[in-house]
Amino acid sequence: MTRFRLTGGTAGADLIDEAVLGVVFGAEAAARHIASGADVGRADARSVTCRYQHADGTVIVKRTRHTRSACAEGPLLRALHAAGLPVPGVVADTVTGGWHGLVMVDLGQPDPGTVPLPLPEAAALIAWMHRAGSAVVDTGTLPVVGSAQLAELPHLALHHLDELAERGQRLYGQLRQRLFALASLAQRRAACADRQPVGLCHGQLHPSRMLRTTDGWTIVGWSRAALAPVLLDLATLHIEWTGPGGMRPDWTGLLAAYAAGGGDELGDGPCNGLPAQRWATGWQQLRTAAAALADATLGDTALPLAATTTVINRLDDALEHLA
Repeated sequence: MTRFRLTGGTAGADLIDEAVLGVVFGAEAAARHIASGADVGRADARSVTCRYQHADGTVIVKRTRHTRSACAEGPLLRALHAAGLPVPGVVADTVTGGWHGLVMVDLGQPDPGTVPLPLPEAAALIAWMHRAGSAVVDTGTLPVVGSAQLAELPHLALHHLDELAERGQRLYGQLRQRLFALASLAQRRAACADRQPVGLCHGQLHPSRMLRTTDGWTIVGWSRAALAPVLLDLATLHIEWTGPGGMRPDWTGLLAAYAAGGGDELGDGPCNGLPAQRWATGWQQLRTAAAALADATLGDTALPLAATTTVINRLDDALEHLA
């Protein structure tokens, strides 16, 4: 099989790229790596996205570590694409050497001048995704996020933190203190997850996950998709889509835009004594912080100081909302 050229690739990455590209182009076809992961999308110990050029054009190749919390994106994207949802088209996918490998239709170079999708329109798009996506996916292949999984989350994060401590993790004591505090709250605060509207959740709805193409907006980056309370996706919009001055958007307006797009009437009723906004925001901040610690254990070093500070800030936000 042709050796595909990788920039900064690992042995595992070489194997997965060869396997998935060989499915598409044949064992002897030549494909040239023309962009680093940083040029196309996320690049870290868990996931790398690259652009390859071959005789007929370009494709996007994404490889994601096969972990308990990772979704197999190929089957999910195929189901969503077939249902008409705005996701990348899948050319081929495979699993080898502990990696998911995925070849997708190239959506083109991002336009640096593109204005992000307005939040009300993003909320309506997510409502469509929740409604239509939940009806077509095979939920047996998706990770589940319910009360049991949420209650376990800070304990798993502590386990990953201990792994990182062996590599000299900076600010270990501060991380551990916050996770212990959250662990004492988790069982009680997780209980209402199973009473919330549940559906296909994207899991990491940052503005960068919505790309403008010639056919409209496309939602990318589905490796953390799960069957989960839809409030968690709404909380991600509330957290990540900051407005002028870094202010978070109005929660009531966000829910109204979601309902106008065909989503459930979620309201902001109490969830184990907390308003839904506080409950969902706290849990989503904890989920994001825990994922950063878990991802770091897949690499060879501890979490860098800047990323560690971000994790601490998210844990503080989780404590403020869930306490």
